[in-house]
Formats: sequence, C-alpha cells, structure tokens
Amino acid sequence: MDEAQWDIKEVKSLKRKQLIQYNIGMLLFIMLIALFAEHGYDTFIIGMLITVIWILGAINAYTLVTGKTIGTKSSKRVQEFDKNQLGEQRWKRNKMIETVIFSILGVGAAAGYILLIGFNPITLQFPSFYFPLFGSWVGYNAGEIARISKL
Repeated sequence: MDEAQWDIKEVKSLKRKQLIQYNIGMLLFIMLIALFAEHGYDTFIIGMLITVIWILGAINAYTLVTGKTIGTKSSKRVQEFDKNQLGEQRWKRNKMIETVIFSILGVGAAAGYILLIGFNPITLQFPSFYFPLFGSWVGYNAGEIARISKL
C-alpha cells in the first residue's frame, strides 16, 4: 500500500490493540514468574527468561530473512505499515539491529547462566528482580503511547 492509502485512524487503533495484547501477555508473564519465584523455582525462571529471549530473536531472524511477519492480524498490519513508513532499507536495518541485540542477549544470558549456576545457587529477591521488569514494561508503554500519538 502507498503511504497516502493508509488510514491513520485504523493504524492508531491497531497499534493500541497491539499494545493491549502486549500488556496482557506481559502481565501473564510476570504473574507466572511470581508464581514460580514463590515456590522457589528461581533457576527455572532464569531459564524461561533466556528461552523467551531466544524465541524473540528467532522470530526477528525469520522476519528479516523471509520478510514475512509472525503474529496476529493486527500486528502484521502494523508491521506492514511500519515497513512502508520507514522504507525497505531502513526497516531491514532496524530488523537487523533487533536480531543482533536479541542474539547477543541470548548468548550472553545463556553463557552467564551456565557459568554461574555451577558456582552458587541463584535466589531472586522481590525488589531486585521485579523492578527491572516493571521498569521496562512502563518504558515500553510510554514509548509506544508517544509513537501512537505522533501518527
């Protein structure tokens, strides 16, 4: 679609819908982490976080290589709009950067996990473990709301 053919109200609505879906998923993820942490499965939580990072990296790599997006109808439309808005080259560069960042995070987290797990048991304390999750959640929401309002 051409830039002039995009209905901005529809795109804003789809971006809001995608933000709501993300917030529901993140809320469930944090509740799942809290449940496991309460029962003492700290090592499992860290393994689960590393797995999520690897899955996100694989999805980005697939999208970069094939050009096809994975997700709901609204997320596919939003990514199509973003691709059209940014241009093919810039969109591909941004996807490449995302893929590299997720790969580095995944490899680094997995290596750190493997090296540290043998030396001492890991225990997750409430403030030190949950504040980064809540902080990133709030930051992501603020950024997305700002981007939606700029449309």
